[in-house]
Amino acid sequence: MKIIHSIIGIMIILFGALFLNITVDNEVFRTIMYKVIGGVILFLGVLYLKNVAKFGKQ
Repeated sequence: MKIIHSIIGIMIILFGALFLNITVDNEVFRTIMYKVIGGVILFLGVLYLKNVAKFGKQ
């Protein structure tokens, strides 16, 4: 079960990183919104790995 939760957490982190890398030309507000949403998703993925998957604890 720990492996499944780890894979889900890593997928959430990769999805957040995808949003962080999106840049829209000539639309500053939309680019900033994608960066903020990506940062929040990335942070939630790290929290998921830390709490649910208990990543880092043996």
